[in-house]
Amino acid sequence: MQTQYNIDQPEAFAGLIGDSGVTRKETGLAEGIIKFGLGLVVGTDTERQVKVPSSPGDVVRGISIHQHVEQALNTGVAEYKDEDAVDVMRRGLVWMRQEDSDVGTLVIDDPAYINVAIGGAQLGRVTSVSTGNDLIPTGVVRKLSTDPEGNGIALIEINLP
Repeated sequence: MQTQYNIDQPEAFAGLIGDSGVTRKETGLAEGIIKFGLGLVVGTDTERQVKVPSSPGDVVRGISIHQHVEQALNTGVAEYKDEDAVDVMRRGLVWMRQEDSDVGTLVIDDPAYINVAIGGAQLGRVTSVSTGNDLIPTGVVRKLSTDPEGNGIALIEINLP
């Protein structure tokens, strides 16, 4: 029986759509594992696939949107698996994971970049650093917060054609 409740809930989590305003979403096929709230670029099959970027200069497709999917039994993590259908935000507001070393330096109304310069788990996260990273075209930081685990997240407004 639950006897305690926390009334201080986080306001968002990575991949959550920020509001019900005008949005444009597409569906692509995952090339590799894709977590929610990451910047995505064109995959090997340029017409159908999306992936987390691994080098600067790729064509930005949008930001991965949260979807209720089964958590992996061994990790408890929910994510898009290789070849899953991925919801991609191209226009609207969506919460992105912040690159860890850039938490605290993102500024509201500044341009947003997809982290490519720092590898590993930081790939695809939002950063304020332009050098070696991909600009989210018309991507702007609108709000900063933390997710349920205390990690930095940023509400990004994106407006791709």
